[in-house]
Amino acid sequence: MSDDLQLPQPHLVDVAVRDRTLRFLAVNDVTEGRATALIAKEPAIREWIEGFEKPCVFWDIGANVGVHAIYAGLDEQVSVFAIEPNAANHYLLAANAELNGLGTNFNALCMAFSGKSELRRLCCSQFRAGASFPVVDVKLQGRKFAAEETVLSCTIDDFVKVFGVEFPQYVKIDVPTITDELIAGARETFAHPAVREIFVELDTNAFAPGRYEATLKFMADSGFRLKARHQKKKPTLGDYHFVRDGSTGAPKSAKSKESADFVFQEAAFSKQFVSRIEQQIASGVPQATLGTNLKGTLKFLESGAGGLNMLRSWGMQPDDVCVDYGCGSLRIGAHIIEYLQPGHYWGLDVTSTFYEQGLQQMDPQVVQQKQPNLRVIDAASLNAARDQKPTYMLCVGVVSHIPPEELAIFFDQVFWIMNPDTKFYLKFRTAEKEARLSTISWAQDRNRIARLIAERGGVWESLSCKQVTKAGVTMDDQWWCIRRPG
Repeated sequence: MSDDLQLPQPHLVDVAVRDRTLRFLAVNDVTEGRATALIAKEPAIREWIEGFEKPCVFWDIGANVGVHAIYAGLDEQVSVFAIEPNAANHYLLAANAELNGLGTNFNALCMAFSGKSELRRLCCSQFRAGASFPVVDVKLQGRKFAAEETVLSCTIDDFVKVFGVEFPQYVKIDVPTITDELIAGARETFAHPAVREIFVELDTNAFAPGRYEATLKFMADSGFRLKARHQKKKPTLGDYHFVRDGSTGAPKSAKSKESADFVFQEAAFSKQFVSRIEQQIASGVPQATLGTNLKGTLKFLESGAGGLNMLRSWGMQPDDVCVDYGCGSLRIGAHIIEYLQPGHYWGLDVTSTFYEQGLQQMDPQVVQQKQPNLRVIDAASLNAARDQKPTYMLCVGVVSHIPPEELAIFFDQVFWIMNPDTKFYLKFRTAEKEARLSTISWAQDRNRIARLIAERGGVWESLSCKQVTKAGVTMDDQWWCIRRPG
């Protein structure tokens, strides 16, 4: 045991920021300095947080006592994950969250992220709260601490997969001794378009030869460009602000009406959804909308007649071109096919299994006469549908089966098909905050949906709304009409 223990001297520190006063628990000069640094030391990070597009998810990796994480968490539209492995720092992180009245949007986790999922040893002291502690197996740069601590460590990719957490839009990383291996363990996560911006502290002295350049290349390969570098007092140390090339993470082609190329990205969850539903259909399990064995008393072709009636009430004529995105088993599509002129119906879905079952239920003569275009969703089918300049698009229920972190992929695809004359009718369930209703369904955050539409130059209006309750969640079953003005 060291003779020079720095025993805690707890006291509260109030910090005025903008129109708010934040309160922090300090136990020594270091933790007091962390609190006041929110104003004096790192204004670039504070201003970055203030500029978040909301709602959003923010990860603070290496949160220490939580100054920046708590500042972000004051806004309930920001879901915060604060990651801090040291027990003493984590205690202050959680205490500071409590002092500032943070709610369920704030998550303080006592763990570490690194390049492998394993137990690691942290070189630290519980009597040096507020300090930055390195793992034992890296260069310590002359710093000595009295003890070690075993911490649970995992890669960011494993964390997302195992716990099913939503992808972050904004990530702050402050773990200079293992930054390169931590980032390497986030290969799949950081490549996802949901991740928009990363603010990371880099110390060129902490890298093995060639690893600094390799880390910058990794960020570029993941779709990020360096927007700014904020120099710190130490010449080799700086805060690097990376943004996804194309700003919001949507492929540039999805935003440009003039672009001839579309960067198609398959949604990972669609494979899981298809596999699960196909197994259920094969086992004879009744479905709400897919397959031919439907729940309830209506027969297959009777169940979708109302969809065509609604489209006709919204102005659809036989010479219109309609894209049915997520056409499923043609429950509604069969009626639209019969109504429209030959070749004017385009049904797209993630698997041919669904619409092939629907075709088997239709009159073969009608199918032969009307020549519907039925395609699996990929780059070629999206481009082909876009070339038809559809006047109507329909999407019923699909959005409720898309994980929130993959909604951007969905809207990239549908906006690629749309033109200024397209009226896109979207039916889905919304709530004030997203809620998972089952393993394959969600009530989506309506503010998130509205933001994704606006980011792609779209406007929307709510046509109808019916309140329903499922799995204890009260939500709105809505029809929206979305336009993409020229």
